[in-house]
Amino acid sequence: MLFDTTDIIGKKEEIEDLIERYNSGRPELIVLYGRKGAGKTFLIEKLFGNELAFRFCGTQRKSNKVRLSDFAKSLSAYTGKEEPIPKNWTEAFIGIKKYIRSLNDNRRKIVFIDEIQYLSSSRNDLLNGIDQFWNGWGNNFDSLMLIICSSDIAWIEKIKLEDIGGFCYRCTMGLFFP
Repeated sequence: MLFDTTDIIGKKEEIEDLIERYNSGRPELIVLYGRKGAGKTFLIEKLFGNELAFRFCGTQRKSNKVRLSDFAKSLSAYTGKEEPIPKNWTEAFIGIKKYIRSLNDNRRKIVFIDEIQYLSSSRNDLLNGIDQFWNGWGNNFDSLMLIICSSDIAWIEKIKLEDIGGFCYRCTMGLFFP
């Protein structure tokens, strides 16, 4: 159910902000970050439920190759067909773009990438992939709502301070969960 706020306690302002962004009619790039267990993922899943066009969660202690394979399996579950394993994160985000463009309805397309810090390393192109996805296409696709979530506050702060990937200052909303 869209905007199901039952069981969400103490997040009234965050709920109002997210609903406002959902209804904006513009592309939205939202970054949620804060400590583990603060309710970030729960809030998105409760608020948007089955409206998520695509959802993927990074996991610890896996190689980039395994993470990309997991990504292909997740994308396949949404597209209904077997998707090839992308060679890198730029290709992975191209896969999301193709899938989102194939959805022929007027609904908001919510893409939720959870625990994104586990997908990134100094040896992969995750930030470049997001940058190309958002700056090359997403920020002009009015029905797109890209939500990036991280429980690694230091990782998000480093990206913001160093402007790594070029996408952090293009965020339309950042929500910190203490």
